Amino acid sequence: MIILLMEIGMAKMEEHMERIEVDGNSVLAEEIKGIMVDAEINVGTKQDLFLRLSSLNYLNSLVKKKEYKGLVNYGMIKPNVIRLVIDLFKQGKERLSEEIGVNLLEDCLYIRIYGVQFSFHHVNTKMLTDELEALSKNDVMWAGVKLQPAARDLYEFSHEVCTLNLDEITIKKRITNILEKYAEL
Repeated sequence: MIILLMEIGMAKMEEHMERIEVDGNSVLAEEIKGIMVDAEINVGTKQDLFLRLSSLNYLNSLVKKKEYKGLVNYGMIKPNVIRLVIDLFKQGKERLSEEIGVNLLEDCLYIRIYGVQFSFHHVNTKMLTDELEALSKNDVMWAGVKLQPAARDLYEFSHEVCTLNLDEITIKKRITNILEKYAEL
């Protein structure tokens, strides 16, 4: 089941990449391709997880923007979030996050890392049959911090986190500064 889901995910990603190439807007298409690569990375470290979550969050913010219409869609994001959670549990890496939870009533997954809660609404939580028992023990609510206005900055910072040897206190402080900058929006 997991392998099939991963194969379907990769096929969908390739399909989206081909569509991006034909749609014509090369600058935005190149940007989306780079974000998609980051959104599919294998998670081996906490830094990788932050990059992948920031990428998915950034795509989630772009899907709502007019200039990205036809380049980004929820089919590029929601299944990827499910695959990420399945991968984390199957590989015993769920501890890389501070919290993974689900709200079944809202079909929403929450993943907290470096003190920030990423939320992905309207994902197919039914795909998480094996993981659901562990997740249902972590029924969490949205923390109320909107990440999408800060999505680009978080994404760019996630690259710094992966390339620089920043300590966790510095990372959390920088994330707080990024989010405070957008708190008024």
